[in-house]
Amino acid sequence: MEEATNPVDAATEAAAANGYTIRPADGFTIRPYCPTDRACVYRVCLQTGNAGKDASHMYATAPDALGERWTGPYVTMRGCIALILEDAEGVCGYVECSCQHTALIHGVVKATSSHWADASQTPQRE
Repeated sequence: MEEATNPVDAATEAAAANGYTIRPADGFTIRPYCPTDRACVYRVCLQTGNAGKDASHMYATAPDALGERWTGPYVTMRGCIALILEDAEGVCGYVECSCQHTALIHGVVKATSSHWADASQTPQRE
């Protein structure tokens, strides 16, 4: 069998090999992440960042903080896969994974260390 190059096809094939089916509900589409999705993914992350509820009020002065920490590494680092869930109104969800967990952790530490040079620059919850 030829290896799938599209992340959605690869996920579908892996699920099928294990007896599962990936089929979005009517009105939804699953597609690969593209760089223009960044703001939408960060928005979804913020809107679900308080145990599944909106965290906007908690990060009013740094609305990208959750996205930078929890989604940014997965959509920018090699070896990571990000899929987007879309409905008629646009991006409404995402799923991200890494096949190289150790490399991802090292990359996150390096990225966040350089992005937030010291603790005084780290966004704080209000």
